[in-house]
Amino acid sequence: MRHIEDIAQRLATDGIIWVRAADPPLRAALYRAAARGALVSVLPGVFADPGRADEPRIRMLALRQRDPDVVFTGRTAAALLWDAGSLPTVVEASTHLRVQREGFDVTAWRPGLDWVTDVGAFQCTDPALTAVDLVPRCGGEFIDRVLRDSRSAGDQALARLWAALHAHPQRPGNTHRARLLSESRSMPWSTAERLAHQQLHDHGITGWVANAGVRVGEVAYSVDLLWAMHHLVVEIDGFEFHSSRAAFEHDRARQNVLVEHGWRVLRFTWAMIESGQWLQVLQRCLARP
Repeated sequence: MRHIEDIAQRLATDGIIWVRAADPPLRAALYRAAARGALVSVLPGVFADPGRADEPRIRMLALRQRDPDVVFTGRTAAALLWDAGSLPTVVEASTHLRVQREGFDVTAWRPGLDWVTDVGAFQCTDPALTAVDLVPRCGGEFIDRVLRDSRSAGDQALARLWAALHAHPQRPGNTHRARLLSESRSMPWSTAERLAHQQLHDHGITGWVANAGVRVGEVAYSVDLLWAMHHLVVEIDGFEFHSSRAAFEHDRARQNVLVEHGWRVLRFTWAMIESGQWLQVLQRCLARP
């Protein structure tokens, strides 16, 4: 009975139990509990409650228990950095362990120490390396996220992204990564903006600045695209646009202020950007005095 209570207490506190950290009597109790299905082996020698054994966090704790130097990578790192509430089911990590169990995707590839950061109880690749690492699977999604989070320090953020690429040469997909970083010179903050910038480059449309500030009195408004000489602002409403009523109201109020002070404002949706239709409207407006 005492061992059952001890096991329950450790699971409640730590989420997992490692056999090596238990005394011999408790070890025997752990194996008996596993034999009758009261515990599940997450990794060899690491047990968890059957109802929680498939949870990503439990898998991560088990991996860290077996390898204290484990570094979480890929989508797992992205979730830790930006949305810990949505950890992916499959745990991605850099570790010396050979893990061939469902729910784990491990590699011996080792990121440089300068590219590892602590997030709570775990180590993971830092934002720049995570974004660059995920390019072959996610395109520019996380590069845009890094640039958007940096906002006022976009040039430094882009330099950090390039440094992450150069610090880990000869990796499969690096050619694709370099191309996406080259396309990021205009600092896109979203998938829609990235596509719009690429179309502007492809059609030779110049004179614009992305995510620029427009000052009206004492207030500076950030706009997606700015042609200052034409007094023209372009706002891009991507497919993730207007996630809240407050955002919708704020954007309409900001647009009204800009128009009131003499700025022309064009709004384009994701569908308009994707089809390229917006470029014709834009070029007609740029042609007008």
